[in-house]
Parts: sequence; structure tokens; C-alpha cells
Amino acid sequence: MNEVPASEVNPHYLDHVMTVADSHGVEASEDIIARNGMKLLAKGARIDASVRDRLLEHKLNKPLEECMQVAAGVTGAQLQEVATQLLDDCALLRELYKPKGLRAEALQLLKQMPMGAPMQSLVTVFHGSGPDKLPHAMAVALMAMGLSLRLKSPRTRTTATQFLQAGLCHDVGELYIEPSYLQREQGVQLKPEQWKHVAAHPVVGWRVLKDMPGMGKVVADLVLTHHERLDGFGYPRGLIGDALSLDHQMLALSELLGSIKSTRMAPLLRADVAVKLIPGEYERELIDVVDQTLRQCGVGELVQTLVPLPSVDDTLRKAEATASYVQRLAEARELLMVEVQTSSDTFKQLMQQAFGRFDSIQKALASTGVDTRAPQDLREHLDNQGLHLELTLVLREINWRLRELEREMTVRVERAAPTELERLARAVAHIRGGQDGTADQAASAQPATVLG
Repeated sequence: MNEVPASEVNPHYLDHVMTVADSHGVEASEDIIARNGMKLLAKGARIDASVRDRLLEHKLNKPLEECMQVAAGVTGAQLQEVATQLLDDCALLRELYKPKGLRAEALQLLKQMPMGAPMQSLVTVFHGSGPDKLPHAMAVALMAMGLSLRLKSPRTRTTATQFLQAGLCHDVGELYIEPSYLQREQGVQLKPEQWKHVAAHPVVGWRVLKDMPGMGKVVADLVLTHHERLDGFGYPRGLIGDALSLDHQMLALSELLGSIKSTRMAPLLRADVAVKLIPGEYERELIDVVDQTLRQCGVGELVQTLVPLPSVDDTLRKAEATASYVQRLAEARELLMVEVQTSSDTFKQLMQQAFGRFDSIQKALASTGVDTRAPQDLREHLDNQGLHLELTLVLREINWRLRELEREMTVRVERAAPTELERLARAVAHIRGGQDGTADQAASAQPATVLG
């Protein structure tokens, strides 16, 4: 992805600013000066559609985010209102903050959180980009701060306020991405080339925040790693082990839980499945806090779902398709094990990471019995609605991890070992039931329909 330097105005971000300007009003908080010394806008001038092209034509002395302000932007009182609503309505957050005094402490910290004009404007623009944006950001912020307050680990180096700021701003990088990549219809998967733009949003957020007054390196670094995983299968850098600190794992885990919170099928049970499905994604002590909190929610809330279960026949078809896909992946693995014998060291390392990830996914599938039981045997078990729900959620998570594996390996090989794409293409073609593969096919392929 060719990212726009901080001194250039990103057109996607500017379009979001224009949207907010229609309802709030946006103005220059200081003179906006081009790199060549030309004054583009005087302090107090309105920033609206009439100046859009002028701002895009010039490189600026300072990032636009630091020299504009939104009138009647998101306030501390509004953030507290959103937080209070989440603490009341979200069972996981409610239980996380249940210990005496913790909820009051969180709301007080939120009230005291410094929010300078650049942060306030950025959060307001982000809020204006969609009705669910601010509640999601606040949920992630509360999850991260709650995990920190509950864990009280001596290894924590991040303050509660910094967790709040990072959580509220963790997805601001999305403002700088082609909107159609983020607003696609359900079930439509991005091609790897498109996904690379989405996967860059933590890097973009880091660049925006690292020098922003009131934010800085600690907050920016948390934002940079909010999609990383301890086993190296996160993004954008694929950090492994000690390279991902406990604090950074807290925000990454909170982002996962915050995303699941908004799902309609048994979000609490799905959270339980998601954090345990692949061992080694997060440290055990973090998983234990989440597990303990979920157990406190009670069985009724744990299995509560807002949408009906799929039919037994649909679940059986999904199970059979998933097992078949995993079998083809296992066969492709054998092909790749031959390929790596004559490949570069970089490709060998990437494939070893992929093999380890696949082993974990295969074990997760084996734990359900889907790959060994006859369909009729599974059908009898699915008469139990609780087992049917659990299998449905496990299959969804496994399919997500399979889609992630295929996508990530294509992107990583293209980035680190592009001359080896032909090798990967042959394996991808086998997974899809074809006989031949090309590098173009590997780089443009969408995940198979089983992974929807």
C-alpha cells in the first residue's frame, strides 16, 4: 500500500471531514500553511467542500489533523454517556467491572481523560463515519482498561488513561482507507490486494497519532499492534512472543471481544469459543480473566442469541464442507512440503508458520468430531440445541481462521518472497480443486465459498 505521508492530505479522510462539516462545522484552529510557504487557510476559516481541492493540491507544513477543530465535537460527557450505556447493556463489560468500586473508577478516569482539540476532532470525525463507530471504540477502550484494572500485573507499563485513548482511537486509520473495502456486503470477501489496504489501518493510525499533541508514542504503539497475536499470525507485522507485550495483548484481545460483542448469535458464547479455539494467541492469564468473567455471566446470558440457529441440514452441510476444505488443505500442505525443499529460506520460514497455524486449526476441528463422525451421528447430536449452537459457533470461528490463514499467507509471500508466488499458487489451486496455478491466481484469489 502506498500510504500518504503525514504532510499530504488523505482524500478519504478529507471526505469524512466534509461529512462532519455539513452537520457540525469545521474550522482551521491555526493558519494552514503549505510546504512552499503559501497560506491556504487562515485561522478560523471554514473547512468545507469549497476548500477540498485546494487542500488536496498541496503538501502541508503540519498534518491537517493537528490544525483543525470540529465545532460541538464529541465531549467528555458524551463519552461518559456512551460508556455508561455499555456498562449497563453489555454483560461482559458489566461483569468485568463488577468488583466494588471498579465501575466508578472507570467513569472517573474517563471524566478526567485529557482530550485536546486534535484528539477531539479525530474522535468526532471517526464517530461521524458511522453510527456504530464510537460505541465499538468505547467498548474496546473499556475492555482494555478493565482487563488492566482486573489483572493488576506488575508487567503493565500503560496507564488506564492511555488504554482509554488507544481504545478510542484504535481504528482511526480506517478513515484513510477506500470506504468500499470497509462497507462491503456481508459474505463478500476482499481479494488479497484489497485486503492489504485494510490491513494497513493500524500503521496509518500509528502515523497519525505518534506525534499528535496529547497522544504520543505509547498510545500510537498500542494502536499499531491491536490486530497482532502472540503466535505471530496477527497483522500488520506478525509479531511473535516477547515482541508483543502484555499491554499490547490487552488491547488486541479487547478489539477481538469488542468486535464479537456486536454479533447477533450468542456473542458471549462466541467470545468464549474465539479466545480458546487457537491456544497461544494470548497469554494464559489474560484468557483466565476473560473466562472467569464469562462464567459470571450465567448460562442464560451466555447462550442468548438474537437470531435463529441455522437448520440442522444447513449445519451438516457446513460441517461437511469445512471438513472437506481442511482435508484439501492437508493435501496442499504435503505439496508445499515438497516445494520448500528447493525454495528460499524466507519461503521456508513462512511455510513453517503456516503449517503450525494449520495444525492448530486442524486440532480445533478434530475436537468437534466433524472430521471423523458420520453425518447421521452428527445429526443425532444436533437434536440438542445447546450442542447445535456451540457447533455452529465453532464452525464459524474455524472458517474465519481458515480464511485468515489463506489470505495472510498470500499477502506475506507476496511481500517477503514474491518470486515464490508460483509455488503457493499450485497449492491454492489444489485447495480449490484445480490442477494448475499461477502467481496471478494466488495473488487475486478470494477464499472459497465454504469460508463465508
